[in-house]
Amino acid sequence: NLGLTKSLNILINKSKGIFIARQDSDDISSKTRLEKQLDFMEKQNLDACTTRAINKQTRKKVPGLSYYLPYKLSTKFKNPFIHGTLMIKSDVLKGLMYDEEFYYSQDFVLFLNLIKNFNIKTMNNCLYELNTKNNISENFKKEQKKYFDLAKKRNI
Repeated sequence: NLGLTKSLNILINKSKGIFIARQDSDDISSKTRLEKQLDFMEKQNLDACTTRAINKQTRKKVPGLSYYLPYKLSTKFKNPFIHGTLMIKSDVLKGLMYDEEFYYSQDFVLFLNLIKNFNIKTMNNCLYELNTKNNISENFKKEQKKYFDLAKKRNI
């Protein structure tokens, strides 16, 4: 019961693959997600990629309009990536790791570092069904916002 951030770092250090893919337990990936992301990464020569998703509750595509904005602009207002859809080269992630000072919004800190230093893109394909009810983001909105703002300040 170390918390998400420390648990993620432990699992990253134990991983042996060339790529690491995230998946949240209350979300659903399409059967072809990993194959399509790997193909996209190889064709685009990327270090990491995410996908868009369908919100399980509203059936809307996320990210919505912010998908079309440059990451450096959209990160001023929100996290433009869906953490559960992340596929990343193992050596890149092992070089960055999650910042353990961030109990919340640790994914946002990681994404800010990726944007600054590596090639990352979001696929337009919706390869993920995202649960937005009774999850960390909804249940700890205030804490998420506090850590999000701290990450933005550190990134300036």
